[in-house]
Amino acid sequence: MPWRVMKEDVDFFRADLWKDLRPFPVAAQPDEFAKDCFEDGAARLEATVLQLLRARIGGDGFPEPLRVEDQVLFMRRVRGIRLFDLIRHLRITENEERDGRAARVLDLLLGRCRERLQLIQQLLFENRHNWAKVPYPLEQKLFGLLGLFVRVLDIRPPEGWAESIRGLVGYWNDSCSVVPFRDATTKNMIFAEPSISAPQDVDDVELFQRACAAELVDSKDDAYWCEVPIVDFDFSSITHLTSPEDDPVSLHCHEWTFGTREIRPENFLLEAGLGDPDPYRLAATFVVRYLRFGGRKLAYRLINAQGFKVRFAYDDPLFYFDKLPTICAGLSVEFERDFKQLLELIQRIADAVHNPSPSDAALLSTDYLRMHYPGDYNYWQQNPGRP
Repeated sequence: MPWRVMKEDVDFFRADLWKDLRPFPVAAQPDEFAKDCFEDGAARLEATVLQLLRARIGGDGFPEPLRVEDQVLFMRRVRGIRLFDLIRHLRITENEERDGRAARVLDLLLGRCRERLQLIQQLLFENRHNWAKVPYPLEQKLFGLLGLFVRVLDIRPPEGWAESIRGLVGYWNDSCSVVPFRDATTKNMIFAEPSISAPQDVDDVELFQRACAAELVDSKDDAYWCEVPIVDFDFSSITHLTSPEDDPVSLHCHEWTFGTREIRPENFLLEAGLGDPDPYRLAATFVVRYLRFGGRKLAYRLINAQGFKVRFAYDDPLFYFDKLPTICAGLSVEFERDFKQLLELIQRIADAVHNPSPSDAALLSTDYLRMHYPGDYNYWQQNPGRP
């Protein structure tokens, strides 16, 4: 059968994967940023976590919470550029110049993030009983996400795939989920250099930022890159427990940071108190993290084409599906054997999207979200207000 998207698929996407559901309230003051946390308790919790992080690790590394009004958290606005976007510009600059300077800056920045992530993980682990009560809801997420792709792409899943997922869920809950999940992707960090924050009257933000990044590489020494604050934000995920390697994988193995650390167990365990390096656990972590990284993006591509073109303009969903089987096999032959059916399903999803028929490819240009839920939606690739 051809690919097809039904209303129930759109409803699942809206409920579980659609990030643009979250509104961004207008800040009361120009130097404020407001985050709608959906619940009063969530806003207060995030404010408490930010206050603790600022007190214990350093005030310039986290947004300053100003107040909570109902379910909205008001924070001091941080001006600069998302580290994700700066990394893109640095990598492109390095590919053009090939003189090693932008590559060195990238290494310095990720080294700083890695050192602070260790401190964050340690502090979150110490306070885990106050915040995180249950593991990340992996069974619900995996069955929902993979079931969506099986239906939409008309894939025949390998026999035993459901049992394979349940086996991974059992292992994850029993042996992996020990530390609150920080969600340490570079999209949740700001390089707080105001000069690279594009003014509102700049038409081509990408070109402006690329030129600013190149100029900074040319004019600034290592001391500058080691001193500009990198601000970690969005700690809403800490109510779930995850593996010790999850956040380091998020930091070093996103599409734009992949290759910044060799994939060996000892490179992804930052805090010795969280366990011993374990290739089997690291393979499981890659499956969980990469399906969340790639799965959301692929769902956008299939269901919300307009949102995908804006929000994920510089992301390739299939990067994660393509990499997973090879990464897992390289880490642990036992893991590859134990979860053969799950890894095979992941490969079938990638193969299907890589090789659509002409009629199936047409689906990728249809916005099924707007078809079933007409309305005016605001999509953004960088944070609203250009922090």
